Amino acid sequence: MAEQSQMMNKQIAREQLANWRMMMALRPDDAEVIQNCASCLFTVGENEEAMKLYPTAYDLNHSSAAIAMNYGMVLKDLGRFAESASIVEHAYQMDPDYFYLRLGWAESLLRNGNWRDAWPLYDEARPMTKQGARNMLSLPNEVELWTGGPLKAPENKLLVIGEGGTGDRITYSRWLPELDKLGIQWTYFPDANPPIPGLQSLMERVPWLAGKVSKMGDKYEASHWTTVFSLPAAFEAIPTKIPKFPQFFLPDPEIK
Repeated sequence: MAEQSQMMNKQIAREQLANWRMMMALRPDDAEVIQNCASCLFTVGENEEAMKLYPTAYDLNHSSAAIAMNYGMVLKDLGRFAESASIVEHAYQMDPDYFYLRLGWAESLLRNGNWRDAWPLYDEARPMTKQGARNMLSLPNEVELWTGGPLKAPENKLLVIGEGGTGDRITYSRWLPELDKLGIQWTYFPDANPPIPGLQSLMERVPWLAGKVSKMGDKYEASHWTTVFSLPAAFEAIPTKIPKFPQFFLPDPEIK
């Protein structure tokens, strides 16, 4: 699916490239036109020519958050992380409430090891996927969002919902045992709608998740909710304190 999407994007970029070259010849000082041409070039793999145009567009219009972010993301893809961070921060400062710019800046902070600032920002920058996870289970309004800290009885039933891709739902589950240390009673709904093939059974085979994994259609009790993707922010994660999985995930015995 991803390869097909990339091929389609390249085809579209090739078709548009001639038009953007012509536009750039007619409007050589238009930063947006120059950036669009650069983006087409980068998409089809003409990186050297693209990287002559991106800084030109950025220099012509320093007040465009979109141009700055696109330039910063391309630098990131090229592995020029220090340059990328500087320009992405500039984009974020121009429009800090725009979720896409928050995500870009949060990723730069994560890459640079500044997790204390990054995770809360990253958590706030995913309103659609986070609320989408909540809506999947049709949680009533009285079930509150949990953002960290112990839960006192009788309000001590936390529902952790899967969010992100398959790898996210597995990787961030390492934080679930940390909930036990806070004395929190929790249940994990790892799957998506439609279901992710094999994910539910994989989670159900993990000994340290025994009895705490639920699936769509199961009944549950919850006073609070969060997503598995939000756990690092709730625990104020830093690079030197990442919990290990209590035990490795096990393959299906039938395919060992």
